[in-house]
Amino acid sequence: MMGEVMPDIAEYAGGEFNQAHATCLALKSKSAIFKGELKGQKFSFELEHRNCTGAPAITSFKTTLMEDGAGKLVYADGPVNSYFKVVETHNEGILAGVCDAILRGNSTANTYTTATETTQVRFTEENDILKVIAYTTAPSPEGGAAIVREDVLTVNLGGNSQGSIVGLVLEKEQRVPCPGGGVEILRQTYLNHNIY
Repeated sequence: MMGEVMPDIAEYAGGEFNQAHATCLALKSKSAIFKGELKGQKFSFELEHRNCTGAPAITSFKTTLMEDGAGKLVYADGPVNSYFKVVETHNEGILAGVCDAILRGNSTANTYTTATETTQVRFTEENDILKVIAYTTAPSPEGGAAIVREDVLTVNLGGNSQGSIVGLVLEKEQRVPCPGGGVEILRQTYLNHNIY
């Protein structure tokens, strides 16, 4: 979908609304647990960065879960400028533009606009794993708005997945186009927390 025109805006309905509601509810639950019980704990991630010119660089890092001055949950320390610092919740990150209405039980459009970009959030199931896919566009000099970023989240909704915290983002992958063609990829995968 990179470089393509964003699909038409639609309201969440049926199964996709149920998936969206379950995901937003899980993220809200995680936010409460993170703020109430897990602040200050260490989290470990694997980070893969495949830039536009070379092979992937893979590293592991530890970070501390903190709340910044604005009350936003963040992973406070990690590789400079190359990891996902903001914790995805129902009111921060990719789903913030849709979760409020969904958690009130209202159907809402799958697309929202900020001052600089438009994002469409879709929910899909692959091999019994729920994934959140966000397509972001920005106005192009040629007119129109092509997709300039794709974010894919794998969120723990319960069961026996590797993260026991409901709402934990087990993996986040971001894809952006390279100037000469191809795609730059940044993938952050949860490993564990507070076992040091």
